[in-house]
Amino acid sequence: MNKKILVGVTALLFGVTLTGCQVHFDRDAVTFGKVESKKKKVTKKKVVKPKKTNQRVSNKTEIHNKVNKKVKEFDKEREGEKVDTKTGFHKKNKTYTLEEDIERVNPEYNTWATNTKNNCVCCTNTLELRLRGYDVTAKKTDTGYSIEDQRDFFKNTKTKMISGSKTDTELIASMGYTDKESKKKMVDSTIEDLKKGKNQRGDMSIAWDGALSGHSVMYMNDGKDIKIIDSQCNKQYVGEKECREFLNKTSQVCLTRLDDKPINYKYI
Repeated sequence: MNKKILVGVTALLFGVTLTGCQVHFDRDAVTFGKVESKKKKVTKKKVVKPKKTNQRVSNKTEIHNKVNKKVKEFDKEREGEKVDTKTGFHKKNKTYTLEEDIERVNPEYNTWATNTKNNCVCCTNTLELRLRGYDVTAKKTDTGYSIEDQRDFFKNTKTKMISGSKTDTELIASMGYTDKESKKKMVDSTIEDLKKGKNQRGDMSIAWDGALSGHSVMYMNDGKDIKIIDSQCNKQYVGEKECREFLNKTSQVCLTRLDDKPINYKYI
């Protein structure tokens, strides 16, 4: 039988069946036959849900309060400090540990403010100044600075490039990726330089592997360990193993020694 015809017949039979009895349409159901009484409406009780607390907002507020308290404490430390006439910077009147100095470089990093996450060059320079005895905090910026700005802040700087790619053009073309052999040579060469430079420190500007973006950190050899210090987010990589782990995430490294370079007062 033709499908269209079959459908038509079925519809006709269904229509006849429906016509042969009473069909009552109610809000809650369709009832066949005589309806003796309407279905009682059930009144639903209104459930009062407890108010949701925004835990994330609460956590952010708590962190902001902690940071603000720290910043006020750090500001209070400057009371009674002498001011250097050449730079206008406060001079520390007590000794700080390396960890304490790092903590005071960019204390508002955890407040989700972008101007404390794009100031890595300022943070490296600030840590260098703190290690020279100045009680300073990193400048906030949304735009960031380049390695050229690093050179301008200090006099007579020389930068050594250690690249995992043969040329800068290749680095850009590969989106920063390096092959395993090139990466190993770059990391080995950087570790060797850090080990040689006893009692030296400076800026390490890197390009992240697989991304056209970079970062500035401090490298340090204190005579005991080699270190990579990210003073922007208050993190240290101590010893060869941790330094290698950090460097394995990079595709290019530039080293600029700073500890023996005079400040460029004109730039300030």
